[in-house]
Amino acid sequence: MKTIFIILIIFTSNIYASYIDWNSKKGKEMFRRSISNDFFELANHFIAQPNGIVCGPTTMSIVLNALFQKDNVINQRTEMNGIFKFSGDYNPTLKKYTPYNVINEKNSNIKSWEIIYGKKIKGKSDWGLQLRQLHKLFLSYDVSSKIYVVKNIKKDINEFKRNAIKVLENQNDFIVVNYRRSEVNQKGSGHISPIASYDKQTDSFLVMDVNPTKYPWAWIKAKDLIKSMGTFDTNENRGYLIITKK
Repeated sequence: MKTIFIILIIFTSNIYASYIDWNSKKGKEMFRRSISNDFFELANHFIAQPNGIVCGPTTMSIVLNALFQKDNVINQRTEMNGIFKFSGDYNPTLKKYTPYNVINEKNSNIKSWEIIYGKKIKGKSDWGLQLRQLHKLFLSYDVSSKIYVVKNIKKDINEFKRNAIKVLENQNDFIVVNYRRSEVNQKGSGHISPIASYDKQTDSFLVMDVNPTKYPWAWIKAKDLIKSMGTFDTNENRGYLIITKK
């Protein structure tokens, strides 16, 4: 008598979710054929987040610089540590947004640095920025921010693709995503970064990861990216913002 063993292998959905390093051979091929109008503006102002918490403020600084740097209307200046002394009126600091000055006295009521870095409110910490907090911080500047909370993955994916592709085809607007890393086979929880390109052939978006010391800029399939945005974060699901110059 033969015994037949039936082995059931249950794959989690995360196994199917993956990303492609934009600097790989395949990633470069995807970029060459992609819709990438926003890539060059974002890349010109890209900076890596200085610590593991400020992906939101870092993304803000990149987008705001991309929108306003060429107009020379930025009042914020880069920080110096105070040990330097310069004669006369010479000021070596630059007019630009940074992860440290996008949140300041005019908008810290939305979320202060102390709370971003883990100060407990009613016994709970709320590290970093949630999508709606990021939305309100953008609105404290001279931009329009439209917020999209992903509530229904199957329903919202087509709208997301239409919106994102339209943004990438235009100038003076950018799209920022708040997603959960674990849903795209990366270690970590919530993360915020801008989208820079779209490859129609693979239906993938180039996420310009602001923490490249941890993960490269990555091509992520639309179905995986929307799933990673449709995850819960403290008060509501994650999602994306479309930032436009007023």
